Amino acid sequence: MFFFGKTFKFFVMKRLFVLIVLLVGCICASFGTPLTSEQEQLAWKFIHECLRNRESYLNRYSKDIQINLKGDITAEDSIQIKELIKDFRKAIPHLKIELSRQPGNLILELNEKQPREVKTTMYGNNNSTTTCEMSYPVGLTPLQRKQLIYGRLFYAFTISGWRQKPFPGLEGSFFTEERDQNISFSPFDFYILEQLYSPFFMVRYAKGIDGNLAETAWKSIRWKFVSDANDPVVFRDAIKIKLEGSFGKTDLDYIKHLVDEVNVLLPQKIQFVDETSTANLIFRMNLSVGVLSGFSQQIKQGSIKRCEVDFSMPKDSSDVDMKKVFYYHLYRALVQFSSESGATQTISGCVFDVDKPESVSYRSVDKFILYKLYSPDFKAQFKDFFVKIYGARAYYQYRYADWLRIISLFGSFVLAILLFSILIFLKVFRKHNWNLRVFIVQLVCGVFIYDLIFLFYLSVKNFDVAGTLKNFPSLLINDVAVVVLALYFFVIEKRIFQSSLPYRKKLVLIILNTLSVSYFFLVLLSMSLFSGVNSDIYFYPLLFALAITTIRIFLFSLSSITRTEIQQKDHELSALRELHKQAELQSLRAKINPHFLYNALNSIASLATTDAAKTEKMALALSDFFKYAINREQKQMNSLAEELNAIRTYLEIEKVRFGERLSFSIDCPDELLTVQIPQLLIQPLVENAIKHGLSTITENGCLRIVISQIGKQLKIRVHDNGPAFPDGPLVGYGIQNTQERIALLYGSEAAVNWKNGAEKYIEISIPV
Repeated sequence: MFFFGKTFKFFVMKRLFVLIVLLVGCICASFGTPLTSEQEQLAWKFIHECLRNRESYLNRYSKDIQINLKGDITAEDSIQIKELIKDFRKAIPHLKIELSRQPGNLILELNEKQPREVKTTMYGNNNSTTTCEMSYPVGLTPLQRKQLIYGRLFYAFTISGWRQKPFPGLEGSFFTEERDQNISFSPFDFYILEQLYSPFFMVRYAKGIDGNLAETAWKSIRWKFVSDANDPVVFRDAIKIKLEGSFGKTDLDYIKHLVDEVNVLLPQKIQFVDETSTANLIFRMNLSVGVLSGFSQQIKQGSIKRCEVDFSMPKDSSDVDMKKVFYYHLYRALVQFSSESGATQTISGCVFDVDKPESVSYRSVDKFILYKLYSPDFKAQFKDFFVKIYGARAYYQYRYADWLRIISLFGSFVLAILLFSILIFLKVFRKHNWNLRVFIVQLVCGVFIYDLIFLFYLSVKNFDVAGTLKNFPSLLINDVAVVVLALYFFVIEKRIFQSSLPYRKKLVLIILNTLSVSYFFLVLLSMSLFSGVNSDIYFYPLLFALAITTIRIFLFSLSSITRTEIQQKDHELSALRELHKQAELQSLRAKINPHFLYNALNSIASLATTDAAKTEKMALALSDFFKYAINREQKQMNSLAEELNAIRTYLEIEKVRFGERLSFSIDCPDELLTVQIPQLLIQPLVENAIKHGLSTITENGCLRIVISQIGKQLKIRVHDNGPAFPDGPLVGYGIQNTQERIALLYGSEAAVNWKNGAEKYIEISIPV
């Protein structure tokens, strides 16, 4: 009896000890102490590492979990399982987790067998029953049984094909140990489980990508989703999804699960509607022998109003293939984006960068991009990213690119008008008449204005003055090329227009010159404006050059026709002007003779009663003078020798009248005697000197004619010692007549001058 009591006491003490050990172990393995921020970051780094490039999507229980225990479950096992369930409830508070006598959606069956091995079989799919069947050897220690149950329950709660892999810092965690014997009940286990089952897991998972990947994702957003600096094009209204076609129960379960996860990322939730309701997101699936897809979006006012996705799947497609197809089309249907972007913005495996569903990798960057595009404060987040990476100036240049482009164009236009108006007012831009110096000045001013306008345009357009000035050296190189090209054009055009070539040959040369020069000029202009070389740089300038050449042909033809008509009119007008000029000269010359005759007859009349001999001599001289004038009525020009002979005859007539009171002399170099001058040009001057000068004095009169040549001007001076010119030399009709004649014959190249004083004279200056 004593032995039996002692044995019973030992047995009870042993069981109590085991229970105490198990309780202490469960307490130690329970939810444990909170992790530090560094440990949380390490856990999330591990989550991202494990979920990267997986072949199956993360599956989790979304309904309450009922655990059914079967097999060789001991009392100690039950206590441990119940304690673990408490911890699972803390980690997953939104799900009800409890033990059930009826088969639930998680069946844990333990069987003690030989040989010494552990065998686990998992069955089930998303939100369905999971069977965890374990065969393990007899004689395991309580700690080993605890590790086994702990690991199997964790495995059952994460039925996604989770890949357990070593990870520095998480040694001993269920998620990093492939063997249950290595599990050390790490505090990371329940934290990771808590995060996986958190309703906001997808948001935190999306936001928790590393800095480099986040930067790449933002760059992708910039180029793919908001490349025109507008808001992203997404669904702004409630999203109502309708499924049509050959969807099976498994497909529906997965799509609903996928929508649940996406709903966490969107401010407006995706709701399923039946076939009779109106939907703005429609999925149609047909089973076929191949994979085909069609995609259409209706965009209005910057948002997606309706999207239809049609796809076909082979009948023998696996669940993995189907999941990738659903994932691929749902994510791409929720946004509008450009599939053409630079390689630097491409993210490997990203759903928005792959061109077929089988390339999907379920990357966290997919959720990051979707979450950011649907964020209410997207503009603020996008601005923060842009300013951080590219700077504030680049952000404003990018965000307001259209406005800056309009302002720069308008400002450049106004500046160009202002500068050219100033130069036109200063008469810099005037008709050069093929003067090279004038053309070079105009060319330099034009190039300088272009440089100013171009730099102003880039400064405003790019919102960057300092960066624009860096283009100045390359702009100077273009300026040199433009100047050389313009000078070449000027020289060729001058030769063409000043040549005596026929009209057709001139036209051909002008076409070739205009086409070649305008083409090269436009190529240089395009290269400076667009800072690059491509096929458009050479193609579009050719089109504009052809247009410019066509306009030039039209203007040249019109100008030639107009010039011909003007020349014809000028010829006719010149002929009429010449006839009129001849008539005026004839009229003026005709007025001289009566005037002289009137004065001479008065002189003869005054002598008739006093001196018959002088009267006879004067009459004969008058006859000789008129014989000279009448015989040359059709001639406008005479030699200087003939004119001087006529003057001597006239003075002889006057000398008869004045007698010894009049003396005269003529000084003319012999080499000038052959110079042609207008007929009777000197006679009115001599007559004016006698009538208004010598005839008014009592003493002897002296008249001297001096003829000389200075440069290309012939100077004819008539000196007299009569009174000074009282009101200028235009006293008397003869002088006025002389001025009118030389003005008609020589224009501004002839002149009449006079001088009073000791050397009183009147002078005619005409070109020779």
